[in-house]
Amino acid sequence: MKKKKQPTLASVTAEYKKRGFKRPKSLAKHYMAGFKAAKKYKAK
Repeated sequence: MKKKKQPTLASVTAEYKKRGFKRPKSLAKHYMAGFKAAKKYKAK
């Protein structure tokens, strides 16, 4: 099974810019905060 690529702040920002979001950097920052927090509570 191939390991999934983890998102980075830069990659999420680029994706949001491509989709035409209004403040992509800020939104990506919040997304990454939630992504990192969710890793702590991963189901086993």
